[in-house]
Amino acid sequence: MKKIYFSPYWRTQGNEHLRWSLVKPECLLKKIPVAGHTEYPSFRNLIKNFFVLCSPYDLHFRVSRSPENKPIFINLSSRLPSYIFQMRPEQQCKDGNKFLLSINIYALFLSNNPGIWIEQFPPFYHLTEGVDIIAGHFNIHNWQRPIDVGLLVDYEKEIKIKSGDPLCYLRFFDAVNASENFQIEQIQLTDEIMQMTESCLTFKDFKPNESFNFVLNNSKQVMFKPISLEL
Repeated sequence: MKKIYFSPYWRTQGNEHLRWSLVKPECLLKKIPVAGHTEYPSFRNLIKNFFVLCSPYDLHFRVSRSPENKPIFINLSSRLPSYIFQMRPEQQCKDGNKFLLSINIYALFLSNNPGIWIEQFPPFYHLTEGVDIIAGHFNIHNWQRPIDVGLLVDYEKEIKIKSGDPLCYLRFFDAVNASENFQIEQIQLTDEIMQMTESCLTFKDFKPNESFNFVLNNSKQVMFKPISLEL
């Protein structure tokens, strides 16, 4: 069994308190009802490395349009600041009935082992009406960047996600050994980890939407090394 190292993450100084309540993801098998199919070896082998990232806050909002037909974000939560959400450019969404935004709840996952990937999925057992989750994957050994949660939401749909509700599913896999199992261990963010992570994020800011193969083949990103990982 291989370890995945996890830490809540926040890019903006002064807002670190917003990440403290983000808890370590739990195994999906603990979050779904026991049924006949959940005992099948083929199902358990598929789902064993799926984990659930849950919302640390009550999220309540709506995306509308202004009289000028521009997107407007309406925060319906009196306790949560609006800067927890990030509006994406309207042209990033090809469906005129939906809008793309991100929840600025960052989670960092790292591995000492080459060939370990993270995949982000919609929570298919815990879907929220009116919300689609953006999926993706990357290698967490040599690309040390946190994930956020991208939401594709229906216009004029009031969205409610309660604290503790699944935001997305995460799956880890070993490109060399497909049968590998994983466990998640929480770590403290060190200055060295922050420096590596910010270098990845800065690169993506400078060259947005660049392919992952370009990153691997052309960047001089330092590979992640075991540095003060134990709590």
